[in-house]
Amino acid sequence: MAFDNPRDASRDADDVMAFALAVDRLNHALRRAMPPLRWGASGFTTMDALARTGPRRITELADAEHVSQPGMTGLIGRLAAAGLVERSRDPDDGRATLVAVTDAGREYLDSVHDERARLLARRVRELTDDDRAALFGATPALDALSTTEATNDEGDDDE
Repeated sequence: MAFDNPRDASRDADDVMAFALAVDRLNHALRRAMPPLRWGASGFTTMDALARTGPRRITELADAEHVSQPGMTGLIGRLAAAGLVERSRDPDDGRATLVAVTDAGREYLDSVHDERARLLARRVRELTDDDRAALFGATPALDALSTTEATNDEGDDDE
């Protein structure tokens, strides 16, 4: 983002920081309010990624989750033993394996998403009508943020 006035850039950075902190606090509050995830955060986010993007190789999943390949292999083994994911041959490379979420895995994901939605709904009901309208109006922007690829750049993105 380019700014003609440095004060606009500073004000925008302050707004982004305030927003980031609010999202972080909300995420932590919801995680504290939820019972522990049966398959842990990595198991949940791995299955969620598979549900959204389709079958992937273990190396891709390990990279996406920032865990070692042996760690991901162990996690996938536990999830497969529980019937939540399944392995199959990669049609493009018979030596490689693809991992996909199963119907049971989707049911588990749906149950966690439903519980999080119920917890959030209770909190949202306590807000003013104006605050609820602002939140619901921001849904498309929040969804866009969740699907935007993040980078680990140290500097500001002001191009």
